Parts: sequence; C-alpha cells; structure tokens
Amino acid sequence: MTSLNALAQEQISRLHRDSIDTQSAIGHLLRTAARNRVTLTAGVSRTASVRRCVLRRIDENRLLISGHDFLPTQGRHYYFTLELDDESYFFSARLRDIQEDLLEFEFPRAVFRAERRDACRVSPAAFGFDTSAQILLDDHPRASLLDASRDGLGIGLPLVVAESLPGAFELEVPTSSGGRSRLYAEVRNRRRRSERDACLGLSVSSVPSRSDVGMESGHPVFQDRLRWSRFALASRTAAVGVDRVWRQIAPARRPWTTKRVRFENQKGQDLAGIVNSIGVTRGAPAILIPPAWGKTKETLLPLALSLVETCKRAGLAVTVLRFDGANRRGESFIDEECRVPGEEYRRFRFSQAVDDLHSAIRFLREDDEFRAPRFVIVSFSLSAIEARRVVAEASPQEVVGWIPVVGMVDLQSGLRAVSGGVDYAEGILRGVRFGRHELVGVLADMDFTGRDALEAGLVFKEDARRDLARIQVPITWIHGEHDSWIDVNRAREVLRAGTSRNRRIIQVPTGHQLRTSHEALKTFELVAVEAVRMLWSRDVTPRSPSLRLIDRIREAEKGRGHDDNDVDLRAFWHDYLLGRDRSVGMDLLIATSAYQSFMRRQIEFLRIEPSTRVLDLGSGNAGCLRAAAESSHAPGLLVSVDFISDALKRSKSRYGGRLCSAFVQADLDTVAAVPCKTSSFDAVLASLLLSYLRNPVELLREARRIVRPGGRIVLSSLRRDADISSIYSAGISELVAAGAEGTAIGEGTPFAEVQRSFLNEAARLLDLEERGLFRFFDEDELRALARDAGLRVRRIERSLGDPPQAIVLVAEAPG
Repeated sequence: MTSLNALAQEQISRLHRDSIDTQSAIGHLLRTAARNRVTLTAGVSRTASVRRCVLRRIDENRLLISGHDFLPTQGRHYYFTLELDDESYFFSARLRDIQEDLLEFEFPRAVFRAERRDACRVSPAAFGFDTSAQILLDDHPRASLLDASRDGLGIGLPLVVAESLPGAFELEVPTSSGGRSRLYAEVRNRRRRSERDACLGLSVSSVPSRSDVGMESGHPVFQDRLRWSRFALASRTAAVGVDRVWRQIAPARRPWTTKRVRFENQKGQDLAGIVNSIGVTRGAPAILIPPAWGKTKETLLPLALSLVETCKRAGLAVTVLRFDGANRRGESFIDEECRVPGEEYRRFRFSQAVDDLHSAIRFLREDDEFRAPRFVIVSFSLSAIEARRVVAEASPQEVVGWIPVVGMVDLQSGLRAVSGGVDYAEGILRGVRFGRHELVGVLADMDFTGRDALEAGLVFKEDARRDLARIQVPITWIHGEHDSWIDVNRAREVLRAGTSRNRRIIQVPTGHQLRTSHEALKTFELVAVEAVRMLWSRDVTPRSPSLRLIDRIREAEKGRGHDDNDVDLRAFWHDYLLGRDRSVGMDLLIATSAYQSFMRRQIEFLRIEPSTRVLDLGSGNAGCLRAAAESSHAPGLLVSVDFISDALKRSKSRYGGRLCSAFVQADLDTVAAVPCKTSSFDAVLASLLLSYLRNPVELLREARRIVRPGGRIVLSSLRRDADISSIYSAGISELVAAGAEGTAIGEGTPFAEVQRSFLNEAARLLDLEERGLFRFFDEDELRALARDAGLRVRRIERSLGDPPQAIVLVAEAPG
C-alpha cells in the first residue's frame, strides 16, 4: 500500500502549482474554513456517494471533523477538498480515531492550491509575450503579466479594478515582437495580493465566446421501453423453424440495399466501406460514419440501419457510409509491419484520419453511382476529433450538419480520461518519451501519434475552439448522462466558440457504450431525427431495426476484418483474471464496493444456511468465496469451478482456509463439463459467466441436473452495451479516495499502471463481445435462457454500479 500512497503524494505535488506548508499558515486557513462552516468533500464512499463533512476543531496536531460514510479503520488515508474565497484547496490526512460523532484526523503536512488550468504555468515570455510592458484592459493600462499557460493567464492589477471587472472581457497583451495579441478572457478566480493589489486567474482564448448552449433532455424518446422490450423478446425467442422459413421466402431485392465499396485517400491508400441505402442512390444526400477508436465499420451497423429505416419510413432516399480508416483495425490499408493483430494502430495519425474522412466525402460526391450533393457527419467518441476538423474545413453547402455522439471534446482531455490520468499532450511538449501505450485495448505509439496531432493542431481545447469558430452549420451534441469519460461542461464551453445559435446539446440516459441495447437504439433514433432535420429540414417519426435483423446482418459482416481463430481465449482469461504481470487483474474490480454489493446480493438470493452446499461455476478470482467468508451465513461447503487453474490456485491461497471449500478446474464450454453428481448441491451460482459460453443453455441444464429439486440457481450477465466508463471511473475514484487499504492493489505494481491494465483488459472483453465471440444479455434474453433450460424464474433485477451494468436472475429447479 505504500506504493499507492507514495504515488498519490507525487501526483499531488506535480499537479498542484503551490503549497502552504507551515503549521501556522495551514492552521489559519483551516480555522477560517471552520468559522465559515465550509463543506469539505472526501472522495466517494462505498455507497458511491460523495462524502461531505465539516471542520469542527483544529488543534496543534489534529483535526476534528463531523461527517458520514467514513470507514472506522485507523490509519486510513483520506483526501479532502474545499473552496474558500474563490480558491480551491486540497490536502490529505490519516484517520486516527472516531469519538462518538467526531472523526479525529492527523494535522496535514501541507495544503495545496488546486490547479485550475489544463497546462502548467510558465513565464509569459515562453508564449512570446513582453513581460516588461503592461496589458491594455478596458482602458486600465496598469495590469501586468504574472504567468501564462496555453489556455490561461495570471495578471496583477489594482484591487479596485479587479473588483469592478465583469466576468468576461477583452484584453490586449503586448508581444515580444512589438505587436499586441487580442484575447478573450473569462475570470476563473480573484485573489487579493495586498491591501491595494489583486491577481486574477483568467481563462483566455483567441476566439470569442457567444451565448451559452442549453442542455435539452432526450428522455421523452426513451419512454416506450415496455413496448420495445416485448418486441425484443418476440424477435429474440422466435423459433428456429420460423427463421428458416423467413430465409427462404425473403425477396432477393430488399427495400434497402447493402454494398461493399472501396476508395482511395489522398495518399492512394485503399479504404474499405459499407454502404446502406434506400431509394435511388444517385443524387441522394449521404450520412458519413467515421470509425470510432479501436472499432471497425461493422460496429455501428445498428446506427446505419436506424438511419436507413427512418428514411424509408419517411419516403426519403439516403446513402449511409461506414468505413475503416488507414492504419486502424478493419479492412483498409495498414502498413506492412503493423498487420499483426493488436499492432494496427502503431502508425496511426489523427491527421490521416482527417484526410480519410475528406476522402470519403470526395468518393460519394464524385462516384457516378452516388453523386451525393450534401452530407451529414455522425461521429462517435474520439472520432469527434477528426470530424470537427473536417466540418470546419468543408464547405457549409456540402457538409450541412454534424452530430457528435458521446464525443470527446478535445484530444488532451479525452486521452487523460481513457488512460487513467496520463497527460500525453503536456508530456510530449515537455520532451517526455512515452513509447507504445495501450489505450482502451488499442496499442499505439504515443510519441508518433501525439507529435502528429500536435503538429496538426488537434490536441487542445483552444484547438477545438478555433475549429468550432469556423463551423457555421448545425451541431447536435448528444451526451450520455452516465458517461464518465466526457465532461459535458467542457463541451458546452467549446460549443460557445463561434456561431452558437444553431447548436444543441441533448442529454440521453446512457453511458459511453452504445450498440444494441434499448438505450442505444433509442439514441440512434434520435440521431436519425436530427440527421433528417439537417438534410431536409423535416421532422420525421424514427424507426429502429429489429434485433433479429441486426444479428443476421452482423453475422454476415462479422469476421471480414477479423479472424476469430487468432484469439487465444485461455491467454485472454489469464490476463483478465490475474493481470498481465500476474499481480492484480480482476482483483481491482472485486475490491470496489459496487462489485462487493453485487456479489452480496447474489449470495443473498442463494439463501445460504450452515448446511448449504454451494457450487460456484466460473468462480474467477473467488469473488463469491470472499463474500461468503465475510458474510454472517457461511455455507457448509463451497466448491469453486473455473477454466483457469492459476485463478483457482490464487483463490485457494487467499481464501481457501476461511471456510469449507474445494477447487475444481474444468472447461465449462463443453457438454456435461461439470464433474458433479445429480442433485448433489443445494444452490448454484453462475456469476457473469453465461456470456462467454458457446451454448449457455447447456450449462444451465447441467446446473438444473446438479442442484436438488427446489434448489436455487442464481445467474448474472453484463447487460447489452455495458458501460465500461462508469464501472472504471467510479471504481477507481472510490479506491483512490479510500487509499485502497485492505485490497490486493499496489503490491509491487504502480497503481496508475494497474488502472490502465484493468481498463485495457476490460476493453478487450467488450471488443470480443462486438466480434461475436461473447454475448451479453438483457432481462428478457436471460429469462428466455433460463426457461429454455427448464428453470422456474423467481426474480430478475439490475445490479453492479450506478447505473447498474449487470442483470441478476434468480431461478429454482423444478421439484
């Protein structure tokens, strides 16, 4: 645990610009906060809520704090933040004791002023400013430069002037060449320097900000869930015979068409795409879907079908193109040395992604079969970076609208979010060499890719603001309210650059992962409505494709850019469960309160008594064994069965002696794989297992055979489009805030590396699900599996996180 805390202290010192480190100054600050009854926050509790507390007393060597949800563990480390006089402060302290309703903490060794900017502050001369001259500021030429960063300035000026200034204004900063740079500033903080002087912390930009972009709710689109669920169940559980009849009688010519196309980018590199269209394609408007990070054109099939089905219903002809970019996963050009699976992104460049999207527009505009006159671009996640540049550069008569869905606002903040906090942009500017890093399951050369993005001006918030200032066409930004990757306030800030009258932000009740869930299809309907408005200025009633249609077409498209035989599932599960260096792995997830609550809920459903015999199928890292050992009702026997023998060995060494247990290695994906006698167990658990089996119904029939009549069988699965961002961000925030004591984290491996490793393996899990090797289930699908196995369904609910990312089903074996 020392490695985690040491790393945290190092990060604090690096990320916060200055500190208060004398006992008298710290005491003065904290006593002022106590007198003003300032609320402190102390991370996220095990109930996933923010801990709020108040300072009650400050002595020479301790703090007394009143608050809730603190764990009664002496020595536990907590991190506190507070706001005082428009300044943010941050300090850490260890819990000493709990005295009735007061918590006693050690006196902090330092209090840090929190950095408000995206980049470090340096001398203004580094940005070409003349530090000897004064700033022109609303006819007050007495302001002086104190510090500068790419998006901010610190200025000193008379206190009376500082107090009279509005929140936003223009200023002229003298340059070392003798000229003046006109900037648009917003006040972020005001601080008194002396009785007469003050300093202002400013957010600055070369682009003016217009009126704010309001937030709209997309919830009304999601209200018909019950009708959709019944339809989904009917389409999913249709008999095989009916499906065979459908295949025989389906007309050869469908009302919409699918076609594979190939075209070249400006370098002459071959790009592969899929066109879905309705009506006469020549002269029809087009909708472009560039590839998301780490994904192929096949991933967004449900979106393409939703666009086509909606236009079909409205009687509109449209062409929808999905394509793979160069040096990315898929069927397009990849440098010869990067064609090994997992290496495709080693030579990826964001500037090339911009060129590929321009090339897709040129192809549909110039090809005789299409001759598309105008376009709308729909981008996902990190592809918002190249999409915004293309929209800024294209003619507004050609590209008439842009719809970023769960879009990354700028590359700097986006990479920080998906890397576990690494600021690659700032590091490259400082000369740090990163080499090859894995980002959400994708291996990239961060020096090569990062330098290219910096040279192309695609990295920083100011780059995004400059692009947005050039865009005149409508923008509809769709934000998932449970998306932990994206800061919607940052999106609103960037969208204020330039013309904001035709820009909207629509918030939908989703996370970052959108593909085939109810929430995803409803979001795609919203995208279709917005795209039709941009192309035809019409309001339409949206329409989603059936899940059966999506699955059939996905099966036809699957594998053209992948070879499922190249996946070593045993190696994947070793890495996922144990960690690539065999130090942590899934233990990181098991340590979170969300997972522990999820497992306790499943154990509760098993109705364990002292004599109960429990079989845990797919036991992994012993989440069930650990939870059962810590519960007040331990079973008489718990048998853990798993595919990975090393996971069983780790489980046995850690928890095997805590209750009566046994460990069995078996491949649960084979018929009659469970070596147990009929009716030999009282309860069976299959936690997060069925998604990874070729025939889950067969395993459930085995479970029915093994459990006694009337015995409990508890199943769970990640739900469709399980959102990795919410699981990852909430879990990491909780563990960092709690100091991670009592968990198997940080033993010899830096915590930041553990975070990234866990995120990348989880991303691979979702990638394998997208490729069809795994399959996640929603409520109706899991219920259908249980019934097909002859089980009686007693209960079904959502669990694992907020919002919940898994489905738990409780069933009984017939008597």
